[in-house]
Amino acid sequence: MKTSQEYRTLARTKLQNNWGPAILVCLIVVGVSAFMNFIPLVGGIIALLISGQLMVGEMIYFSKLVKNENPVVGTIFTDFSKNLTSNFITYLLYNLYIILWTLLFIVPGIIKSYSYSMTFYLKSKNPQLSASEAITISKNIMNGKKWSLACLHFSFVGWFLLSILTLGVGFVFLIPYMQTATVEFYEQCYNSYLTKEALTTSINEIENIDNSSSTEKTTHQNENN
Repeated sequence: MKTSQEYRTLARTKLQNNWGPAILVCLIVVGVSAFMNFIPLVGGIIALLISGQLMVGEMIYFSKLVKNENPVVGTIFTDFSKNLTSNFITYLLYNLYIILWTLLFIVPGIIKSYSYSMTFYLKSKNPQLSASEAITISKNIMNGKKWSLACLHFSFVGWFLLSILTLGVGFVFLIPYMQTATVEFYEQCYNSYLTKEALTTSINEIENIDNSSSTEKTTHQNENN
């Protein structure tokens, strides 16, 4: 794994010519949900319905950004209606799990939030995943990596304090900065996971071939006897 400083450096490099769109994406994701909550009766329901989709869309944008694919702001609305139901269920289950763990104690809730943190990133990569599958895979990938991600987030504490001192203006820059660095982290974790899965598949295939050969050999010997 890279160091927190390396992830931050990569994030600044990727944002160098993309601060405007990245800021706008984050404002849309936060602003749309906040605006909906001001609408009486139906606003809160609409915000709940679209929050999962917006989070997935945000992951799609920043994933493309860190891979230098020059995404546009509209990227966050990719397949908006197609995956809306699936992402809504994912959002509900994700928050339900974290709330239940937090009800036990605060610390387990924080730990589990890091375990499940890749859920929406995984949904952005593989829309066909069910909510439970995305959460389970996130938990498996983040096993042994939660502390590294926590250290990355903690490394922004100076920027967080500065954002408070600027009466919140600094958060306009801090949020996309943190998102980019976090997705850089996710990309490395995800690629390592794919490599591990491919290796495991190859080993299983070799073992199956060996077992098949052994079975055929035994059958052949029995026939000769």
